[in-house]
Amino acid sequence: MPKFFVSLFIFLLIALWFGQFASFVQNRYEYPLHSWSWWTVKELRSIAGISRSKSNVREPSPNTVLLGSSLMVVANAECDATWSNERLDLTTYRKARYFDEVMASADELNECCSINLSAPGQIPSDAFLTLQEAVNEGLHPSLVIYGIAPRDFIDSTMSSPFETEGYKYLSRLVSTERIDSKLRDGVVQNLNRQLFTSIPLLRYAVDLQMACSKSTLELRDSLLRRGFETMSLEKRMALISTYKPLDMVPGFIHAEIANEAEVEKLYADNLSDYKARYARPKAEFYDGQLSCLEELARFCMDNQIGLVVVNMPIRKCNLDLLSPGIRSKYLADVSHISTEYGAEFVDLCEVDNYSKGDYRDSVHLNGFGGRKFLDRLVAAIADQSVVSKSLRRRVPRVAARETLESPL
Repeated sequence: MPKFFVSLFIFLLIALWFGQFASFVQNRYEYPLHSWSWWTVKELRSIAGISRSKSNVREPSPNTVLLGSSLMVVANAECDATWSNERLDLTTYRKARYFDEVMASADELNECCSINLSAPGQIPSDAFLTLQEAVNEGLHPSLVIYGIAPRDFIDSTMSSPFETEGYKYLSRLVSTERIDSKLRDGVVQNLNRQLFTSIPLLRYAVDLQMACSKSTLELRDSLLRRGFETMSLEKRMALISTYKPLDMVPGFIHAEIANEAEVEKLYADNLSDYKARYARPKAEFYDGQLSCLEELARFCMDNQIGLVVVNMPIRKCNLDLLSPGIRSKYLADVSHISTEYGAEFVDLCEVDNYSKGDYRDSVHLNGFGGRKFLDRLVAAIADQSVVSKSLRRRVPRVAARETLESPL
């Protein structure tokens, strides 16, 4: 024990000295992993650079932002790939071309130019930080469409909302103050996070790592990347599953062209995965992510951005894994928040309107199902005048959120 306290004392002295005299943050956009969020921010910065350029030829700045998990990623990207008959590289592809086309047909007076900022595994805390970063980079969308599903609020397999790929990178770029207090964590994880926040030596650990081992890591990565550049995701993970599993290089993963003859053969049964995700819902995780959705809605209201919250389609066999109480509470809470902040809630989880042939697995739509979903989404927007309604900002009512008997 005496050795432990002496070591701790020495460490704290070094940490204090480091905080006073040193800072290794040279470029906050640098990161050891070129993850999905890293590539998304790269695209945002590219758009911001184009809009600031003095060139007479400019691409239209996105006026619509799509958010959500892989359900939104896959529905849009595979629809676009099938519609355009073009395999799309998801490392860099952040468009929603079919959605823009259908939106333009529905509203001939206004051109829709979308950017798809959804990401695999994205939960409301990640979505909030993503939108905040987009606005900080100079994006001024008039509409945000956020696709959600029950998993985003009750994932039992997720260790901590502070450990997601999106949070780890985006917290380098934007303030997390508005959501950190709403995200409850375990005692050990909370202590660890407080230490990393308060001690500069720990806070700059990633930057120190990059500064001290840059040459070695570059050599290692250049050797390994050469072999990975032509590999599919499955082959790479099978070869070295622990080597930067979240790191992406162009050609790493694609949106495929849907083929009617291959639909049944390519369908994957992932119900066992979702049984684990739904097995032990945590009330603190649910409440924290619901509060982050509320912060996102408030952020849109404060910035005069219309918000449409969409309950994404998933198969009945997946829905049946949820208890009726959890599902009804989820729908009631999300609808309530949307109403409170002048947003629109659209429930497109219509099991009767989709068949197994529209899905890649129990939750992800393929190119055919993605097109069907986007058609129904645009129809809902047009029929209910969602865009015009959501652009009318309302001050939230003072009444507290309806208290429901929680099954969580």
